[in-house]
Amino acid sequence: MTICPLCVEAEYHSRTAPGLSKEDKEFWKAESKVDRQIIKFLNPKFVIYDNDYYYLPDNFVEPWEEFVKYDYAPRPKLSSDMGRCRHGLLPVDLEMDEIHFICKKGWDQVVQK
Repeated sequence: MTICPLCVEAEYHSRTAPGLSKEDKEFWKAESKVDRQIIKFLNPKFVIYDNDYYYLPDNFVEPWEEFVKYDYAPRPKLSSDMGRCRHGLLPVDLEMDEIHFICKKGWDQVVQK
């Protein structure tokens, strides 16, 4: 799902132009600070084959990237099914589809938060 940059910009200005309260902005900054560090572990360019990597579904990653980038987006929660189909399988072909994944260190921090 691609988000229209014009809509995002309009939404951002509609939320910030009237002004979020100073307390709300400080709260968002504190909440998103840790996530901005964790998101650096997402989709590493170089995969080390001895490490563990975890799949993150699009329905978590896209809102998570919005949360880190914009002060109006709520922090998404990981669902217990992690985007699995009704049979408990991942709805992607790990060899063919472009997926989001994160290393164990990043995963531990996502789950902890």
